[in-house]
Amino acid sequence: MSESKKNILETKFKPLVSVIIVTYNSEKFLDKCIKNLLNDLNKNFIEVIIVDNFSEDQGYINDKKLIKGISVYKLNSNMGFSYANNFGYKKISKFSKYVLFLNPDAFVTKNLLKNLYSFMQKKDNEKIAACSPCLVSYSIDRDMPLATIDSTGISKSWYGKFFDKNQGKKFPFTENWSVNKKNLICGAFMFCRKSSLDENLRNSKVWDEKFFMYKEDIDLSLHLKKNGMDLAILNNYFAYHCRGWNKKRFDVSSFSIKNSLHGDWLILSKNYYPIYNQIVHFFYLSIKSIFIYFEILFKVKASKN
Repeated sequence: MSESKKNILETKFKPLVSVIIVTYNSEKFLDKCIKNLLNDLNKNFIEVIIVDNFSEDQGYINDKKLIKGISVYKLNSNMGFSYANNFGYKKISKFSKYVLFLNPDAFVTKNLLKNLYSFMQKKDNEKIAACSPCLVSYSIDRDMPLATIDSTGISKSWYGKFFDKNQGKKFPFTENWSVNKKNLICGAFMFCRKSSLDENLRNSKVWDEKFFMYKEDIDLSLHLKKNGMDLAILNNYFAYHCRGWNKKRFDVSSFSIKNSLHGDWLILSKNYYPIYNQIVHFFYLSIKSIFIYFEILFKVKASKN
């Protein structure tokens, strides 16, 4: 295709929302994820950027680049979730007003993206940098929702533990609120205002690449709030989330456990909270680190037996 024809096609295609999906051995989920995006793709409302983080078999992604509006990029090594999202962010259309960072195991529902777009476009919501619907648990094996809540945003206990709010409660949600600006946003589904992200770049990047995996969504949420931006969880809309990584504790790899703990310490080092909270959080993480040290030792010993 000549450069002039390519430029003409790009001019005609003006997506309002760019969806960035980072994959890694995600063949179990990606077809369902893309299928739920097809209606918005067909109407040219969105574009989809798939960045594969060096899956063991990247063949499951090949057919996705044949779908109009989808671009596929394959990294030569697993660079981590933050790096891959930053890579995808550099590839989005210049016409996009919003960016959805979407996990491959998270699925949009009918008209959800247009509803989120309309919400963010309201003048009263100009300070909201990112929003998310209520996330509902979904079983990919049974291909059905589980009628329980996966997340209504991320909250923090008084001693510093981050957790998904209302996880495990019955859905439909019964609490009497439609917009919650207190909680942070789960990285499985972050619908962000592009101008807000551009105004709050760190070293020309949206995501801090010191976070390889885990806690990077908390860091980005806190960074935006620290700079005067609002976040919103919208209870009157929902999406599905399989949370495919959620295994029994003993089955979680030592690599994942260490990365999660590393993310906790990184967040503590950035002084997002008042000094009292920082001190309490430090002692909590110190104790947690000791337990994790012995947990990993036990795993290593058990693997050798």
